[in-house]
Amino acid sequence: MTRPGSPTPSSRGERGQGTLEYVGMIALAALLVLAIVAAFGKGTSLADVVSGALGKITGI
Repeated sequence: MTRPGSPTPSSRGERGQGTLEYVGMIALAALLVLAIVAAFGKGTSLADVVSGALGKITGI
């Protein structure tokens, strides 16, 4: 019999998993923001970037 509030054998390995996933999502969001700043920090506008990407895709 286990004590109330004590971790069960199956949940001991998952301790802190939610925190780890949260930190991973924050790190991913930070990388995305850095990529956006790096892409548009050179004085280019969103329209220029989209037009350039579409031109590469379509070959026009």
